[in-house]
This record gives sequence, C-alpha cells and structure tokens, in this order.
Amino acid sequence: MMDKYFSDLNAYQQNTYYITIMNPEEYGFSHKKIFEIAFTYFPSCIYVAVLDEVGEIFHTHVLMICSSPVNSQSIHQYFKNVHIEQISDDVGTIIDYMRKKQFIKNPYEKTVDNTFEECIHMYKSITREKGVSIYGNER
Repeated sequence: MMDKYFSDLNAYQQNTYYITIMNPEEYGFSHKKIFEIAFTYFPSCIYVAVLDEVGEIFHTHVLMICSSPVNSQSIHQYFKNVHIEQISDDVGTIIDYMRKKQFIKNPYEKTVDNTFEECIHMYKSITREKGVSIYGNER
C-alpha cells in the first residue's frame, strides 16, 4: 500500500515525453509496436519519433508529443523498462537532434544506421482547437 502511495507522489503530467526503452526487443517493442501503442493508447498523441542506439546495451529513444497532458504512470503502464527524461529544450531542437544524431560520432553510444523514424497523426494535429504544436509553441 505504501509503495503505491509513493509512486502516486512521483506521478506527473506533461504533453511531451522523451523516453529511453532499454532492451526493446526483450519486451517486444519494435518501431511499429511503439507507434501502435502511442497512437492507440494515448488518444491525444499527435507525433512520435524513434531512434535506436547501442551503448552498453541496445536501446530505443522515443519522443512522444501529445495535444493534452499524459500521466507519467500511463507511460510506464504501456512502455516497460523505460527511463523518462525531463525535457528542457523545445521539442523542435530535440527532433533536429534525433535526426542528426545518426551522423554524430560518439565513443560511448553508436546510433544504429537508418533507424530514425517519425510519424505524425495529421487528423489529430489539425482538428485540435488549442494545444502544443510539434515545435513546442502554443497554438
């Protein structure tokens, strides 16, 4: 009971999540599955980008942008074995970084070539009345 209480205290809501999934194949998280979960179980999800890397272990970075806030516990419910980073940059900077990361030489992590993929849910992004655009500014 006490564990649930403390985990509720750690929950927060935000529109944008930068998630790292460790050992994604072990949990069945192909890029297709990540897109499917994001757009099926998060109704306000309008954009998802994914990129694979190998460091000490194989992992996948996921940027998920929603038009309304999503509870962090929901992220943990559908994406197992993840690390969520707080975002300090605007999402346009993060998207550009993910696109270019495959061309940056890093001695500690190697981006898996040609694994950057992104998907925008056009209908959701066009029909929302007010929200956060994919580049972080208020509409």
